[in-house]
Amino acid sequence: FRGLDLQTQHVRANILDRFCEAYGDWPYAGLDRPAVVKLRDKRAETPGAANELVKVLRQVFKVAVEYGYHDSNPAAEVAFLSSKNSEGFHAWTVKEVEQFEKTHPVGTKVHLVLALAMYGGCARRSDIVRLGKQHMTKDGSRLQYTQFKGRNSENPSHIDIPVIPELRRIIGASPCGDLTFLVTEFGRPFSAKGFGNRFKKYCVDASLSHCSVHGLRKAAAARLAELGCTDLEIMAIGGWKTLKEVQRYTKGARKRVLSNNAMDKVQADIEGTEMSNLASGGKKVRR
Repeated sequence: FRGLDLQTQHVRANILDRFCEAYGDWPYAGLDRPAVVKLRDKRAETPGAANELVKVLRQVFKVAVEYGYHDSNPAAEVAFLSSKNSEGFHAWTVKEVEQFEKTHPVGTKVHLVLALAMYGGCARRSDIVRLGKQHMTKDGSRLQYTQFKGRNSENPSHIDIPVIPELRRIIGASPCGDLTFLVTEFGRPFSAKGFGNRFKKYCVDASLSHCSVHGLRKAAAARLAELGCTDLEIMAIGGWKTLKEVQRYTKGARKRVLSNNAMDKVQADIEGTEMSNLASGGKKVRR
């Protein structure tokens, strides 16, 4: 628990507090797998909350088993519910990115946000507000940082990617702070939450109220997939640790790439096939 981010600690502590208020007088030895399933299903209308409870109970009873307070982990084999919104946050389309750029052109603070998300390692909101010139190598050729999410875990994600000319151009044309690229009107770094609210307003200004900063990471990964990058290449850029994590973001884009490749082959076969009429009434042959 101490190794978790403070925000994650806060969320899990609240879940456990509410659980104890409702069931604290019950004997923990009686919490078996069927009981955990019932607790999960009581929250079926909010799959995310149901899954979080299962996740937290798994951790609690993992400790209980380790220290000899319980013989087994009743939540270990309880499956998560499928989310109603399995696609997660909306991933920006190319047209939506262009529309946003038209409203917020290069040189504006908010355009820099877009660039950092798209070209800065599929950066999350928590990373965007912390990135600064100190994360670039002395020659400015590479961007190197540890992702904020999971930074205190045993295996944090380290990003080390080249700074492409487009990102360098946008940074050079944008107003930047000393310690962070993005700063408030008072010259201070943004908080992740405050920045997210501000960015949502920028989306509304561009008539993209359904878009958010969360969807930029997904869009960046999807773009890499559409460009033909392998899953391993995308993992290296965005700091994902498993293929499953990457494929959750790129499955739609990868499907488009595969279907495009397949139909390109069909068209190539058509164009490479000559049809000739040998004689009146003769049948056509492929050569």
